[in-house]
Amino acid sequence: MGELQRPGWLVSVQVGPNPLPLPLGENTYYYTLVRANLEKRLPYAVGGHLADNTLFISEDVPENFPHLF
Repeated sequence: MGELQRPGWLVSVQVGPNPLPLPLGENTYYYTLVRANLEKRLPYAVGGHLADNTLFISEDVPENFPHLF
């Protein structure tokens, strides 16, 4: 999948314009910012799979932490 071809389930829970770039060293990955209450039992949710471009971070993760996942 290309960076703009994300699965429907991910697009349906996104917040704002997406995907967003995440530069890490020499590589740039793309993630989707998702709503904070995606899973009430998991605050600060992050997850995904690089191969199909489903990286996501919930909007309640502080702005200086996305690179840590």
